[in-house]
Amino acid sequence: MTDPDLGASPRHQPSSTPAPRPTPGMPAGLLLAWRAPLVAYGVTLAASVLLGVLTLVALASGDAPSEAEELSDATDGLLAVLALPFQLTAMALGGRIGLSTDDFSVSLRALPLVLTATYVLVLARTASRVEGRSPAASRQERALVSGATAVGATVAIALVTRLLALRADDSAIHALSVSLVVGTLALTFMGDFLGRELRVVGLPAAARSWTPAVVAWLAHIGLWMVVSLPILFVLAWIDSGFRAALSIPLWWPTAAFWTYAMGHLSGIGASGLNTYAWSGDGVLAPVVLLLGAVAATTFASLVWHLRARRTPAELAGPASWVRLPVAFAVGGIAVTLLSTISIGGGLLGVSGSFTVMPAAWTCLLLALWGLVAEALSRSIAPRLAAALPATILARLQGPAVAAAPEDGPAADPVATTPMSPEQARKARRIALVVGAGLALVVAAVVAVSVIGSTFFTPEKAAEDYVEALADGDVQALAESLPEGQELSPLLLTDEIYEAAGDRPTGYTLGDVNVLGDDAMVEVEADGGVGGSSYLSLEKGDKKFGIFQEWKVTEGLTSALSITTDDAEEFAINGVAVEAPAEGYGTFAVLPGSYEVDPFAGNEWVEGAVSEVAVALGDYASPDISAPEPSAAFVEQVDSEVTSWLDECMASTEAEPPGCPQSAFVFGDVRDLTWELTEAPTVDYDFFDPTFPMDLYVSDGAATATYEVDESYGFGARQWVEETDESSLSFSVEVDEVDGDLEVTPDSY
Repeated sequence: MTDPDLGASPRHQPSSTPAPRPTPGMPAGLLLAWRAPLVAYGVTLAASVLLGVLTLVALASGDAPSEAEELSDATDGLLAVLALPFQLTAMALGGRIGLSTDDFSVSLRALPLVLTATYVLVLARTASRVEGRSPAASRQERALVSGATAVGATVAIALVTRLLALRADDSAIHALSVSLVVGTLALTFMGDFLGRELRVVGLPAAARSWTPAVVAWLAHIGLWMVVSLPILFVLAWIDSGFRAALSIPLWWPTAAFWTYAMGHLSGIGASGLNTYAWSGDGVLAPVVLLLGAVAATTFASLVWHLRARRTPAELAGPASWVRLPVAFAVGGIAVTLLSTISIGGGLLGVSGSFTVMPAAWTCLLLALWGLVAEALSRSIAPRLAAALPATILARLQGPAVAAAPEDGPAADPVATTPMSPEQARKARRIALVVGAGLALVVAAVVAVSVIGSTFFTPEKAAEDYVEALADGDVQALAESLPEGQELSPLLLTDEIYEAAGDRPTGYTLGDVNVLGDDAMVEVEADGGVGGSSYLSLEKGDKKFGIFQEWKVTEGLTSALSITTDDAEEFAINGVAVEAPAEGYGTFAVLPGSYEVDPFAGNEWVEGAVSEVAVALGDYASPDISAPEPSAAFVEQVDSEVTSWLDECMASTEAEPPGCPQSAFVFGDVRDLTWELTEAPTVDYDFFDPTFPMDLYVSDGAATATYEVDESYGFGARQWVEETDESSLSFSVEVDEVDGDLEVTPDSY
């Protein structure tokens, strides 16, 4: 049989097993098309059962329910075990598993790559067998059968995924989503069509020319993944225990891809912030990862050298340096896409997502590593090949090289046309130049990455900011006051803060949360008044067009609220400050203890100084003690009261107008005089520093001495001396006029 599209002989002869007879007009193989996705889904589902059991064991935190009344809990767990494999399989096909209610939603998209690979490989192999039993007449028919298979499989898998959802509190947790439909269609069609094509015609000539480069990259990443499996298992065992490590088939490929990217000098990005191998404190991890990248690249260069079988003429052409870097770059794109994890959610109509994936430039860095592998294949790889045993060498070369061609003797699996000494020197020079250039590029990339991750991160910006605050740089706080909080910077002066007590000795940075262009850093004050708060930062300009700078938008907020009433100024730590016109204000301050005198500059008031401690992140207000009149105030008020009383005591009337004393007399009176027998006391206990103010004066007494005619008009006058005592109680109004006190007594 021949394929009319290619005019090539089939790679395999059709199976002798009779196939169902198709309906006229129906493509051959359509009746058996359901077998491939069914078998692939079944095998993947079985693998999901094992994976789900391992995951549940890893997540288990106690013994299973044993009491009779806990039977319902055990039933729920059994249902979860039954439903979990179907949801894991859906996730492997691209589904986004999620939970959604009227007000809340959360979802996760992460490919369990072991299951994804299982589905595609089993599908391709089964489709190949089905094609052998019932071959299609042309490539168009194979594409039509694969398309119909993909559509049918997508519908069936979507229904099964929704029906077998996990149930929790009347909510369904399932992976039915647009990404599941698209992913199932794409994977099923590609896997089924590839299996059928390979069964009939094998790889096209164009693809065969790229096979050695692809195999070299697969050897490169394959070695990395094989070595990473036991390492990641041991690390998980040490960090979280043996049972947690059993879940490694679920996350190992993704973790291996991430470490693969980091080992090759790329980073793992989350919301605009990339983490590199050297981002941590230690040096062991970056060294091990870099050495692993070098070893894997050397191995890939050996495989490439053995599989490419290029002649000296091919090696001399500039185009010979292109194929392997391109394969590495495409592999980098595949690694980036397959290892992407996306978490989404929403609350009360507000939604967002968080994506973790290798950096966008991973494919470019891998292209450079492919160039390194190309250079090594021309210099080190030939020496390594010569030192390897023949059996290992034959395996690395692959069966195609060892097979004998139809028109000649078997090819030597190792020998290639030797290069002349001049060609060898030229190859070494090219390899040296390429290696040196690549070393410079790698060094530049590493330098930029190290500088960026060391000096241009939210942590570094926050560290510089808190160091400035620890040094008492009040301007750093003044320039980063949050908008909309109406915090006055009036107290942010060096003179005030230098006199503050209990100042923190430093600040410690806590968790750093980055979301897109914004970041939030937790900060805790060390020593002094203590406290904690948060710094808000955002991305700024790029320095030199390369390094992303961060700037503080909302600094550490500590506030001091002060009521000044009608005072024109007040004092903080002995420093006079203009009082706000409103009579109160909220002021931004650095953490510490402050002495607050709300009536500083008022010569008539004293004794209102209060000490208040303001911790980092706190809003505090001083506990102002009751103010007292100053000595000058008391002296002037007492003097004014005494002068007024002296004037009243000089009166010769029994009830002098405007005075507080009065005497009860009857008849004719002469020679009346007043004497202050007990001076009254001004009561300052209820002193109110607001002008005008009223003060109460009491506990005074005055005696009137006079002569009264007791003849009552009969005969000669009989003058008899008598006395009458009057208590003194009155109030005075005190006002400030042009900086002086004006005292006005009121005798009621």
